[in-house]
Amino acid sequence: MVLQLGMANIYLRGYRGDAISSTLLFEGFGKKFARNAGGMGWRYLWVIVWSFVPIMNIVKFYSYRFVPYIMLTEPDILATEALKKSIAQTNGYKGKMFLADLLIGLAVSALAGFILLLSFLFGLIHPVVGMVFGGLLISVLTAILIALLPLILGILEAVYYDKISKENPVQ
Repeated sequence: MVLQLGMANIYLRGYRGDAISSTLLFEGFGKKFARNAGGMGWRYLWVIVWSFVPIMNIVKFYSYRFVPYIMLTEPDILATEALKKSIAQTNGYKGKMFLADLLIGLAVSALAGFILLLSFLFGLIHPVVGMVFGGLLISVLTAILIALLPLILGILEAVYYDKISKENPVQ
């Protein structure tokens, strides 16, 4: 959980154009480790509690999305206050964030479908060529997606936080 806080730090600083390094990943393990681990644990506890209520689990997931960023940008805030502030800040934006995430998921699914279609078409031309080309294409594109998708989603989350915290500042 503290490493996720470090990744949020990297994404936010990278998005803002600040210098990033691998040491930022471990910044949460410093003096405020108990606060950082407690804050992220508090967030996940509530995500788990709400996971048993259909639809509300998605709403609450988006409500608590900014907790790591709030804890990073406000080092003196308590974990419970970070959760409350995240709820207030995401008010009115949860649907927009969900739609953006849904569109990314649909784009990835469409790309996967296109890859399978290409593999099938090459298989119609020649079964061996289709298997080799299809397997190679699927392997390469899957590796690229596995490597880039978390990076894209992490930066997108940092963009959400940066934009929404400016549009909807909560004290």
